[in-house]
Amino acid sequence: MGTVIGALAAIGGLVFTAVATYYSAAVSGDQLQESRQAADRAERAQAARVSFWVDTESGDRRFHVMNRSPDPVTEVSFRGGAPLTGPVLMTWDSLAPCQDFVIPVTSVVKPGALMPGDPELDFRDRNGKAWQRTEVALNPIGHGVPPVDGTTYVAGKHGAEVHDAPDCGDDSG
Repeated sequence: MGTVIGALAAIGGLVFTAVATYYSAAVSGDQLQESRQAADRAERAQAARVSFWVDTESGDRRFHVMNRSPDPVTEVSFRGGAPLTGPVLMTWDSLAPCQDFVIPVTSVVKPGALMPGDPELDFRDRNGKAWQRTEVALNPIGHGVPPVDGTTYVAGKHGAEVHDAPDCGDDSG
């Protein structure tokens, strides 16, 4: 009888250990997933605060490139299509922190051209990681997009007005 009770106790202990191990593994998996998500948010924090758009509210079309992070971004390039000029590539060595660069579209493309078509903004963050922002996504990239034949190159600040960016601050996560 003592052997049967000992065997049942051992089986119960094994079942308890198996259930506890399963739940421990499940909790560890959840913690690992949360840790990966937090690392991804931290890695994307600065890049998520860099954006672009075309403003038409003032009657004149103006191109905005905004860095709302407290650190500069470097190796910045904008690619967009303009029907009357072909592809346009604007480049900057860097964009200062907390700045909105406002560029009249007419200083970049011919009057009457539509701007932009499938635009992309490529840049490097404070850690040297390359990013590409489109109208709908932000993705890491290996290197900048190579220029294509027929591209109109425009370097420098393009007569930009520089304004303080709203909602600029610590993006450390």
